[in-house]
Amino acid sequence: MVKHRLVWIMAMILVVSIILVIGIYKWNFYYNNISGNPENWGQFGDFFGGVLNPIISGLNLILIIYLTLKIADIDEKRSTNQQKESVRPLGIFHFNLSVDSLHIELHNVGVGPLIITEFFIEHNNSKVFDFQEIINSVTVPYRPQYSTTKKVNEGLIVRKDDYVVILKISVIDNFPDMKPERKLEGFNLIKSEIEKCKIFYSYTDLYGNFIKEELQDLKSLKIDLS
Repeated sequence: MVKHRLVWIMAMILVVSIILVIGIYKWNFYYNNISGNPENWGQFGDFFGGVLNPIISGLNLILIIYLTLKIADIDEKRSTNQQKESVRPLGIFHFNLSVDSLHIELHNVGVGPLIITEFFIEHNNSKVFDFQEIINSVTVPYRPQYSTTKKVNEGLIVRKDDYVVILKISVIDNFPDMKPERKLEGFNLIKSEIEKCKIFYSYTDLYGNFIKEELQDLKSLKIDLS
């Protein structure tokens, strides 16, 4: 749009300049008839060229400067885009579910660091920031051990080919007198509550450029492994 406007402006300047040159010449020599002498036409050509050539040269200079700046701007944008792509992260959730354990991890499979800007868990139309609150709210005959339940803070950096543990919960033999069925019952009750959750997160790249936001539904954990 700007390029087309510039071309039109330069064309109008050139047309107006030609009209002015011819008009000035005609004004000064209005009462003279059209000459049949080639020498007079040569003088007219010298006048015409002498006035217009500096104007045309100036327009060419402006066009060259504009094109140079435009090319430099395109190169800079291309370089910036290449730089962004060279550090672009990609977050993917990994779920590891067995009869007596559940792991939820956020992996960075991109080519640069992943910086979390927002993270929370939707549960029963409320917002929580840690699965611990959800697990402790469930009444169970046996509470499995959640050895690592990390609260994911804003600004947390996940390096390339690395991951952050969102939830790790498993049944262990800390109550040897309790039947395994009772332990699994407690685990399944907690898993059923976690299945109702949705994980929201957004992240940027190393330069603070927004990459993605996602709401991960945990209904996929609703699998009967018994």
